Amino acid sequence: MGQTLVERVQAAKSSSAELNALLQEYRPFILSTVLKSSPQAQEDYVQAGMLAFAQAVQSFEPEKGSFLSFAKLLISRRVIDSIRRDAASRELPLLDAENEESQSFIDVASQHAHRLQSEQEARREEIRLFTQELRDWSISFQALAEAAPRHESTRKACKAAVRCLLEDAQMLESFQRKHKIPVKALAKALSIKPKILEDHRRYLVAAVLAHSGDYPYIREYIRLDGPEGGGRQ
Repeated sequence: MGQTLVERVQAAKSSSAELNALLQEYRPFILSTVLKSSPQAQEDYVQAGMLAFAQAVQSFEPEKGSFLSFAKLLISRRVIDSIRRDAASRELPLLDAENEESQSFIDVASQHAHRLQSEQEARREEIRLFTQELRDWSISFQALAEAAPRHESTRKACKAAVRCLLEDAQMLESFQRKHKIPVKALAKALSIKPKILEDHRRYLVAAVLAHSGDYPYIREYIRLDGPEGGGRQ
């Protein structure tokens, strides 16, 4: 069996590699926590959040309860302190930059903060371009949440339809040229009811556009190989 999160945190206290893995895996969690305290993911605040996560790893003990709750508290406090510029009275205990192990933590966290900031900027630009393309299909980006299939059987049918369309060059070319989902052809190929596809046209269009275009971040949220919704928290 794999390690629990608490076991991984304990291992990361003395392993930069494990800390690196945790920072990579929990980047969405860190950014989400930063954004709750700061309306914008400015680089200084993102870095503060990353350093606070590393601080949480270094100082967490199992009797403190949930690691993620503990990390969220430290991240929020550090970001708020950064915003207020009131470090003297509210700053969390800093990692000792003179200590080799602490400096390693700082270096790893800083690298991830820079990467996360760059990814956030790229994600915003990708959403902007995807939103523009959706407009050509008379679909709003905000409407996609409501367009997603609700039932497991329907999700499977819609994902199968998207995969089928993407794998058929002629069908994909027709989709792009006519701006129309080939409902009858897909329903026949997959032996499903056409109404299922008709009722989820917006989802099908968005999924095909995401997986046929240059939208790596959007594809995290419109997945064809598992649950929807991005990174694990």
